[in-house]
Amino acid sequence: MTDQTSLNGSSHGSGGLGHCPFAGRRRDETLHDFLLRRHDEMSIEITGLQARITRQTLTLSIEREQSSLAEDRLLFGQTGLAALAAGICWTCAPEDWLTLVLGVTVASLVGGIVILRLPVLLADASDCIRRWRGK
Repeated sequence: MTDQTSLNGSSHGSGGLGHCPFAGRRRDETLHDFLLRRHDEMSIEITGLQARITRQTLTLSIEREQSSLAEDRLLFGQTGLAALAAGICWTCAPEDWLTLVLGVTVASLVGGIVILRLPVLLADASDCIRRWRGK
């Protein structure tokens, strides 16, 4: 190998090794120093990416758990309200099946909306009260 080549493999007719701009090698840096520096930089980047993946996995599992709990509360609440409505409708009109079905349907819809929106409304109300008392 009598030719001097740059880091990207192209020959230089004007002698001497040039620096490689896309690799980030400095002009005064030897190849060994460059490789050691890049190894250290890449290990830091990999550690950061692993930490980010761990945080995102934890966040995702927490969100899945909260979603599952919200679904469970919604199903339990709607079932309870539907049973309550069925009991009330059955005691008021035991022969009328249409009243029973209509009462259970309306109770389920209203109960689902209340169960979903009530925690948000209570949190908003408590924030308003805290702001009002703080002034």
